[in-house]
Amino acid sequence: MYTDPSTLVSVSQFGWLQFNDAAHALSIVDQLIQEDSVYEANNDSWMGAIDTSLTQGQIDSIFAYNNYQPDYTYLSFENSHSGFVSLRQQYDYLEDVYLSSQQLNSTLDNIPNHALNFRGLNSVTNSKGECQIGDYVFFTKPDGFCFFVHADSISASNISDLRGLSASNYSNGVILDSIYSPTELANFNQEYTGGDVVYLVEPISVTIGVSLIPAYIAYNIWQFLDPAYDPGENCRFRNEKYDQYTISSTEKLKLKTNFGPTFIGHWSSSDIDHVEYINNKWKKTRATIGVKTICPYLNASDDCDNGLTLWRNIPKNCSNMWDLSCYRSSWSKHEGHTNYLGAANSKKIHNNTRHTYFYYNRNVISTLYNVW
Repeated sequence: MYTDPSTLVSVSQFGWLQFNDAAHALSIVDQLIQEDSVYEANNDSWMGAIDTSLTQGQIDSIFAYNNYQPDYTYLSFENSHSGFVSLRQQYDYLEDVYLSSQQLNSTLDNIPNHALNFRGLNSVTNSKGECQIGDYVFFTKPDGFCFFVHADSISASNISDLRGLSASNYSNGVILDSIYSPTELANFNQEYTGGDVVYLVEPISVTIGVSLIPAYIAYNIWQFLDPAYDPGENCRFRNEKYDQYTISSTEKLKLKTNFGPTFIGHWSSSDIDHVEYINNKWKKTRATIGVKTICPYLNASDDCDNGLTLWRNIPKNCSNMWDLSCYRSSWSKHEGHTNYLGAANSKKIHNNTRHTYFYYNRNVISTLYNVW
């Protein structure tokens, strides 16, 4: 008998979701992404008939008439768990606050963001970037620095110290233990994920003391202290690119493409936001926007310049992935897509190969390459 995996999710007293293992969490993310695609497809027909000459107020009325709720699938899941506020909701709010505070001539270059802000993934992590997998709670900072602690070690008396740990102050802790053996790491993964090894791939980990609690650093420290680190002369485990397309002095498109590891695997995503200056402030407004990402990658163990695997992001149903007329689009304030690629730190991209096409009014207006 089928059991909806989302019904097996509980909320801790500290406001993070609790999953049985990594496979459970990934099944929820996959379910949310699939249900969101169905919801959007069910609204495509009337959205496609919207006249672009209408005012924003008239367009909003059409959306209200059709009872359309942006991010309905994600919001429904998040609101079904009392005491939980998602990272998605938090950063949607922070983005709106930032935009509304900017002047007409502002560059809009500092929109708040978080390393876990991948669609779907940001609905299973809380507003602080926290999530429990099995017996361990993962804490991820906006810059991507991540550590994890056994749930039984966390209490009201030390949660503030744990949340205060960052890449800049972790060295103040006392090193209690180190794990260097790949076999030991595999056994550790087996223990806390139930066999779904999607996280610690690199054979280096460090344990530090936070209020005398062992806190495992989840990624190799040098990836945070040395952003220029590359696994091969022309490769990166992570890379983000941002751009902006100016339609007019009062209308812009914010573009982002991202590839990188998280507490639950490697991800690839791209996003486009439509913003306008209305009533003396910037805000997100609806337009016909879309994205398409071509994502060649290598496994971490591959020679950097050989063995590229061609992975395409959404849409998966394109008969010819190079056909620019086949892409993900909608009449919305925000459009984007996300794909889970495999275990964290197990994938890398080659310089100037992964790229994303961004669409406005059904035309490609920008192509953003992951180049360094």
